Amino acid sequence: MHVLDLDTSHGHPPPEHWGPVRNGCEVLARLAQDAGQPLPVPTFEVSTPSGGVHLYYRAPRKPTLRNTIARLGWRIDSRGSAATSWLPGHKYPKAATAESTTGHRSLCPTG
Repeated sequence: MHVLDLDTSHGHPPPEHWGPVRNGCEVLARLAQDAGQPLPVPTFEVSTPSGGVHLYYRAPRKPTLRNTIARLGWRIDSRGSAATSWLPGHKYPKAATAESTTGHRSLCPTG
């Protein structure tokens, strides 16, 4: 499994070269648009208590996909082999719970 972790800005402005994006979802949409590709949704999505989104994908056998922090873009991390990601129902500190949004509206922009 491979997970894209799309975070909120956490109150920080984006680096200047990203322009007026507000979060990891908007950065992913811009990366897809710049590459001439569709946004990689729908897929299994989980909203996080901090307002972010985890997008779950089947990882290829080769190459081994590892964890990254902001390598793909501002506020986008990836969770590869030997990573921890939250599934729906997981109890976070302070009693928050991850929620599945699959089958509902996409948390990421599609246009």
